[in-house]
Amino acid sequence: MTLCLASALPLRVVQVGFVRLWFELNIGIGWHGLALTIFNPSGMYVYPVLLPTPPMLSVDPGFRSSAGLAALNVAVLLGTTAASVALTGVSLAVRQRRQAGT
Repeated sequence: MTLCLASALPLRVVQVGFVRLWFELNIGIGWHGLALTIFNPSGMYVYPVLLPTPPMLSVDPGFRSSAGLAALNVAVLLGTTAASVALTGVSLAVRQRRQAGT
């Protein structure tokens, strides 16, 4: 995601925006809608399934997790990681090919 944004936006905007998004997904300082999505890497979908924890009333009083949501959260995060690694590999291969050609 960061690589795609960096190709379309100025690098400084992407750096600041990515940090803001990371903070938002981890501690939910402003847009509580993003903090409650399945893309959230903080483990709020996984912890209640794996560990006996009290309800997460500070996040959302109606929040409930399940084994299916926990598995989906882990799958989404692994898929995002795999896509990032693949895009980085492609980017490095293209860069190496350009340097070899000049």
